[in-house]
Amino acid sequence: ARDLDEISYEAEASLTAVCRLNRCWALRAGYQILWIDHLHLAEDAYMGDAFTDRDLTFHGWHAGIECRR
Repeated sequence: ARDLDEISYEAEASLTAVCRLNRCWALRAGYQILWIDHLHLAEDAYMGDAFTDRDLTFHGWHAGIECRR
């Protein structure tokens, strides 16, 4: 029997710096992280191990150009 009272958790954090070039244009750069806990994947259920839970972490730098008029 499967216990359906498990709860997944998700947390996200981002730190961004903005450098204004003029009234319209700006440069953005920063770092982001996304963490998901107690994740059950369809791949695990298909392979017969449906009770396995996983943690996923995505993180990395981001950069961009912004134009506001």
